[in-house]
Amino acid sequence: MSIDSDAHVLSALPVFNLLEWEAIRLLAFHASRKNYKADDILFSPGQKAAGGLVLLSGSIELIPDGVEAISTYKQANKVLGHGALIGQLALITEVTHRVTAQARENSTMIEVSRTSFQRILREYPDCTARIRSAIARDLLEFTSTLSGVR
Repeated sequence: MSIDSDAHVLSALPVFNLLEWEAIRLLAFHASRKNYKADDILFSPGQKAAGGLVLLSGSIELIPDGVEAISTYKQANKVLGHGALIGQLALITEVTHRVTAQARENSTMIEVSRTSFQRILREYPDCTARIRSAIARDLLEFTSTLSGVR
């Protein structure tokens, strides 16, 4: 695939579509491609995330941590397909994975490093402001949802 085709995949995702096209192309240029075979483990709980992963092809299953969690929540395992973003928060801050991610079939991912994403935010302050506003909206919505749970 070309940089432009990778950039189009990135631009379809909410966090990246807040960026200017030139910034998205730069992210695609600096991103790395990773290929996984069926049953490969992408990451496990406790591993530090280096950035975000975008699924180009195949499917990835997210499995809760621990044997008890897996047996209890097997029906809650999440299967992700084309265009899914894993680790959005890891683009902006250091985080540790809380689930196992396993390829269900041969899959290709684009890895956008936190370093590259943060460099883009420094170089494109207008994009940074849009992302900050979107994060604030998401947090307000989340806290509102939590208030309803009480």
